[in-house]
Amino acid sequence: MVYEFILIGILLIFLVILIARRIEGVPRLIFWLIARDITSEDSTLMTPSDLGLTAEVVEIPMKERPINAWFFPSEVASTAGILMVPNWFQKEDHKNNLKTAGILHTAGYNVLLPIYHWNLDETMEFTFKKRSVGPKKCQEIIDNAYDYFITRPEIDKRNIGIWSNASGTILACQLIKNSPIKAAVLEDGPVSLWNNIALMLHEKKNFSYLRTKFVLILLLFPFLWRTRWESKRAVKNLRACPSFLIALREELQKNLWQTFSSLNKPRQLWFEHALYPNIIRDTWLQEYFLQIRSFYDFWMLDSPQPEFHYDFSVKRRKEGKYPIEIRITAIPPQLEKVPLQIILSDNFYFNELRIWFSGALMTITHSLKYKPKNISVIQFMNVEPGRHPQRQWLKRDARLAFFVTIEKITRYPPERVSELLERYFFVKSILLNEQEIIEDAKEALKTSITSEYWKTIVKRDSDTRFILQEDLEEPLISTADSIFMTS
Repeated sequence: MVYEFILIGILLIFLVILIARRIEGVPRLIFWLIARDITSEDSTLMTPSDLGLTAEVVEIPMKERPINAWFFPSEVASTAGILMVPNWFQKEDHKNNLKTAGILHTAGYNVLLPIYHWNLDETMEFTFKKRSVGPKKCQEIIDNAYDYFITRPEIDKRNIGIWSNASGTILACQLIKNSPIKAAVLEDGPVSLWNNIALMLHEKKNFSYLRTKFVLILLLFPFLWRTRWESKRAVKNLRACPSFLIALREELQKNLWQTFSSLNKPRQLWFEHALYPNIIRDTWLQEYFLQIRSFYDFWMLDSPQPEFHYDFSVKRRKEGKYPIEIRITAIPPQLEKVPLQIILSDNFYFNELRIWFSGALMTITHSLKYKPKNISVIQFMNVEPGRHPQRQWLKRDARLAFFVTIEKITRYPPERVSELLERYFFVKSILLNEQEIIEDAKEALKTSITSEYWKTIVKRDSDTRFILQEDLEEPLISTADSIFMTS
């Protein structure tokens, strides 16, 4: 009899899991928990005119009632369009999304930005509407926005790109699965739902992020396993769509490298420092604009730009280090002093090399204490010469990034500043080091940072190891061969 009850209990649990997976019950609950505190006071409605931009208010047809969106027509008569698939569920999301829309528009693209929590009333004024944020509803809005976008006469439906961030990246991946998208930017995402809820509990209840995430994975795994809400599974929907992943170094990095390695080629990664995810754009404004424009122009406008192909091989460990050979080929050849960033990672530690690429082929030998599994190579734009063999160039906007970081933390709610202090000192040290103010960088790094943060964040980052002059690997040796190649 006892065994029969156990068997019935197991069958009931299995049935509940099947039903919950079918109706996406757990994603619906998590979406509600994340968005439940949103009110009209959380984000004053910024409009395009506040940024000096002109946009048209349009309606996206829906089953019940239309959703408003802003359409930014290109000022250079382009037929290429960017559909924004943003996060709607956090404080100041709307303001951040609109700032990014301004950058995409300034880059020369037609841009469509759905406005989720705001609608025009009878007096043609925008009013806040507390809406359901169920995953099915959100996906329907994005799908309908795409259907509307390609019907506009200004748009070539064969030349649509996607910009997405945070939870919106999963919705974007689902759209790309069934649509001919030319290129996709995934900023701060895809974000697994258990990451989202663990971060929320950490910020609001001061729960340990890692322990909370571990418990949530155990509890939620049966409901989310092999569904579109797994980051790794979501990015598989991108297939061969060119993708550009923008991620924050201050976040825990294992998921990032798993996501990046899951992306099909062509792919690229911009792995950057900032106080929190949605201000990479503000912290590195000029580089952000140049990176975004360069990526979209290359894949959507066939803009002539250097294309770098790269790979690496690791030899057997000698004297506690792994010899590594990195081979980079450029098309077209005969380039002169192009700043490249190379990142090698084993999913936990990572090392960054900054080189000037010249010629057509460059082979770099290096050695590391860990065996790397991943490599990323990206061209930087806004740089100036550096002095160290591993840091042959520096980011030119570091001083401005420093002041933006100070401004952002002073505007953070006073009751939540304490949770950002360690990260603030960490970022401050990086930005001082970027300006080659080494002693101040060391002092900032050793100020008010706990041993736990030191172990999980500081020791992983090659920038902080550089500041402390600890665990520096052997200087890179490069050979550049100017061989003739055809594109």
